[in-house]
Amino acid sequence: TDIFPPAVYNKFVQNLQDNAEEVVKEDYSMEYFDFKMEQLRSYAHGEGHTTDPTAAVDAMADAVTLTNPSHRYLVGASFEDYVTWMWLGYFPTQWTDSTQLTAKEGDPEPAMLQKTY
Repeated sequence: TDIFPPAVYNKFVQNLQDNAEEVVKEDYSMEYFDFKMEQLRSYAHGEGHTTDPTAAVDAMADAVTLTNPSHRYLVGASFEDYVTWMWLGYFPTQWTDSTQLTAKEGDPEPAMLQKTY
């Protein structure tokens, strides 16, 4: 299910666009803003996530029936998620910020970071 309805999300995005200061718009560009808002929309609407409850049920069964259950279960998580959420949580934020939502090749950059030679 959606974290919030599309109408509420659209109003939120429009409010951000309308109230952003000009210097912020210049530094980041609307292309970058739109890209980040699309990432947020896909996360908020659960795109790319499975709706199969089997992994959650299996983790719950393990937690209830094992004699030495884990203190935390990452249901449906990849190894990258495991490293990010389990181990990087012990390090200072300034060390780990760069690992969150790393940019992929072809993703837009903020205007202030684009090379203008």
